[in-house]
Amino acid sequence: MSCASPIFISQNRYGTYYFRCRIPQSIKSQYQTTKVEVRRSLATKDYRQAINSARRLWVAMIDNDFFLLGNVKDTTGEGSGFKIVSNTELAIIQSENHKKQSNVNLLSEVVDKFCDENRMRWSATYEDKEFRPIISLLTEVIGNKLCSSIESQDIVKFKEIYSKLPKNRKKILRYRKKSVSELHKISIPAEDRLSLATIKKTFNILITFISWCSDNDYLSGDLAKPLQRFNKQNVRDTAEYEDRDPFDDNDLKKLFESNEYRSGLHKRPSEQWIPLIALYSGCRLRECYQLSKNDIKKDLESGVHYFDITPDRDSGKTLKTKSSKRKIPIHQQLIQLGFLEYVESVPDGKPIFSEIQSCNIEQLTRYFSKWFGRYRKKCGVGIEKNDKKTFHSFRHLVCNELKSKEVNIDVIEEIAGHSNKNSSETRNRYTLPYELSIKYKAISLLDFDLIIDFKKIILKKYFCHKIRNHYQS
Repeated sequence: MSCASPIFISQNRYGTYYFRCRIPQSIKSQYQTTKVEVRRSLATKDYRQAINSARRLWVAMIDNDFFLLGNVKDTTGEGSGFKIVSNTELAIIQSENHKKQSNVNLLSEVVDKFCDENRMRWSATYEDKEFRPIISLLTEVIGNKLCSSIESQDIVKFKEIYSKLPKNRKKILRYRKKSVSELHKISIPAEDRLSLATIKKTFNILITFISWCSDNDYLSGDLAKPLQRFNKQNVRDTAEYEDRDPFDDNDLKKLFESNEYRSGLHKRPSEQWIPLIALYSGCRLRECYQLSKNDIKKDLESGVHYFDITPDRDSGKTLKTKSSKRKIPIHQQLIQLGFLEYVESVPDGKPIFSEIQSCNIEQLTRYFSKWFGRYRKKCGVGIEKNDKKTFHSFRHLVCNELKSKEVNIDVIEEIAGHSNKNSSETRNRYTLPYELSIKYKAISLLDFDLIIDFKKIILKKYFCHKIRNHYQS
């Protein structure tokens, strides 16, 4: 038969070239098959080699009725001879060379390759702060082995040891100087162990890495199963809304009518403004700290001032999810309290909270979270045993308030930066975000004037914007 010479090749996400071609209708009718196309791996990441292999494969396909009786493999390495082999045999032959290379790779070498491939889509600190420490711990437990020698028992061993490790083991004196193997031999009290959330987060990171290794033939079998089963067996036994309690009216009165707010005693602008921003926007703590002067904007059409929550890799600004990128109208109460005047006092292009100039975001959010915890307890908020109130309670409060005002749930999700997992493709792909005027109407429904006496609040409008190298509690 005669067909135009097709060079239909494409790369998968790992860079390996594949050949694809539609099966002619006459061949489909002859073999009474519903198969539409033939797709074969060319087992190479080199473009020129892929082109040559595709041409040889095309000739073999024509001679063998598009492999509907079997598969074709070049057995000479020169493209001069082919034979029919089964699907299983073809898969073995195609991956043989790659497996030979994979079998001599140490775990540490494969980790470097994984990082090289995924680094562009990671945040600036993810590799060093999250991924590498976990892999370092895995290597400490099972050793820097050849990938071909890693077995399911190694993953099970890591799972059993890691799930019994103490939290903050490098900070607590009685655990700090002990190795992982030594810690495994002693009895760690339940209250000192890692939380279930931390364990599941670590296992999810490892599952992603192990799956990548399996897809690239560095590991054999599904070695991630022990970790996946752990996560399934330890699913949350409470509703998601039970993880945090929203602040109630009495809490808000205590937090914003404290001596700090009534006497203007805040030492840093973040301590003064971030709780107020969270109260009237539901922003995450990290999002508040990442705001720069350029992120405080005014929409010329509607005249609405808004927070422009966007990522910026160059400055280290990252977001939790894609849906976190959004515009949130600034509540009129914040403007009346002098927030825009404060922003004007910040140097152009600089973060609105000046301490960012000397510390990275992770350090600042940890610092503020600890400060807010101390401040909250000092105000008598969330001090009872079963209270689950943290800074994140502001987000719960805002969402609950808007829901009680019968605001459209889609508008609430867009203000909070949440994604709707059950939404249609039409909504996700083709619809634009709500106009600022619509979100402004929703935000304006947040009214705490009957709870908090804002007339008694004294706020500093100006702070000294100097670089701070250290913080003192």
